[in-house]
Amino acid sequence: MRLRVALVSSFSMLILLGVSAQAQNPTARYVIRDLGALPGGGFSQPGQVNEAGVVAGLSTASDGVQHAVLWVGDQIVDLNSSGDHGLNAGAFGINALGRVSLQTETSAYDPNGEDFCAYGTHRVCTAAVWQGERIIILPTLGGNNSTVGNVNNRGQIPGIAETAIADPSCASRVPSQKLRYKAVVWEPGRHRVRPLPLPGKDTVSLALWMNDRGQVVGSSGNCSNTNPPPIAGGQHSVLWETDGSPVDLGNLGSSVENAALAINNPGQVVGASSLRNDSTPFNRTHAFVWTRQHGMKDLGTLAGDVASGAVSINDAGEIVGISIDAEGNPRAVYWHRGRPVDLNTQVASGSNLYLLWAADINNRGEIAGWGIDNLTQEIHTYLAVPNRMRNNAIPEVQLDLPSTAAPVSLPADVRQRFERGYATQRYR
Repeated sequence: MRLRVALVSSFSMLILLGVSAQAQNPTARYVIRDLGALPGGGFSQPGQVNEAGVVAGLSTASDGVQHAVLWVGDQIVDLNSSGDHGLNAGAFGINALGRVSLQTETSAYDPNGEDFCAYGTHRVCTAAVWQGERIIILPTLGGNNSTVGNVNNRGQIPGIAETAIADPSCASRVPSQKLRYKAVVWEPGRHRVRPLPLPGKDTVSLALWMNDRGQVVGSSGNCSNTNPPPIAGGQHSVLWETDGSPVDLGNLGSSVENAALAINNPGQVVGASSLRNDSTPFNRTHAFVWTRQHGMKDLGTLAGDVASGAVSINDAGEIVGISIDAEGNPRAVYWHRGRPVDLNTQVASGSNLYLLWAADINNRGEIAGWGIDNLTQEIHTYLAVPNRMRNNAIPEVQLDLPSTAAPVSLPADVRQRFERGYATQRYR
């Protein structure tokens, strides 16, 4: 299959891309590659980028159905190549071996009328893994629905699985939700599902990211105050240690909206936490970084913005995410030594994309995210590649550059996708 060939050759391909990019702007830290979308679709979003620069994500097709896709170099690989049958799917993680974690609808409608995948179709939502060129459905905990986070290099997949326990209080947070759900890990091989212990008196939990050591992060709370993806969060930001024991990471002032969104192999955690009891994901919620030595630290927002979220951290401690202004417009952010920097100010000229979201950063410093094409108003996935000089050095972050003004108003369909998909880049 072409994918396997491309995976092997992606390292040399990216080296060539880095060399050719040097001439564009020798002082910019990153060169932007617009990865595009499926023909006729015009919309795509990434999940995880692996160490070879292969990006897992989703793209709409010409009929409006979302497909799980991979970007290998400049090639987009449709994992729904056998036909989507009108069913939506999305890929959220990819590891070094090319194993992909994804969610997909089934043809069956949810018997409780739930809309767990948040596609608006009310079909059963299932966690799955793509390997060996086929999609394998993963088990639940007795409920109907499940979804995934990333996949680590051991092949373990964190996620969320419904139980068979009905809870009327769920509807106060998500009107269509009827059943409780738990943070789980699907093990490789036979894909056994392993529930993670609930912290304290909490009744529901979410597993959103897992490192290669087996530590998991996410959120927990009661069904009345916790959101499953796409707007993932609850009372507590949680770290599950390798033995499964949960650790409450605290908050930045309130237990209203909290989620640990990613953890690197050294054990540093990033996420978002509410400052006040009237906080929402779009106002008075800030990005944080947590370490065992110093606890939770507020990473702040870009100047003038009202909310932020730290979505990914690599093993070197580089952090990326978003900052949101008072009108609800997001900007992609790179935190440089704890200081938020508008990623739009750090890229070479020549791209039509305005960078709205930074979704993941790998250990090569490559950032996958999504932005809006200033010419077509389409949403495309991008890969920000470090602009390596001939001595292999990367230009320093240029501080104090004026931030590029956010779009005055996102198009209505783009804003709808953003508001539904907020948190699905580990905010999903």
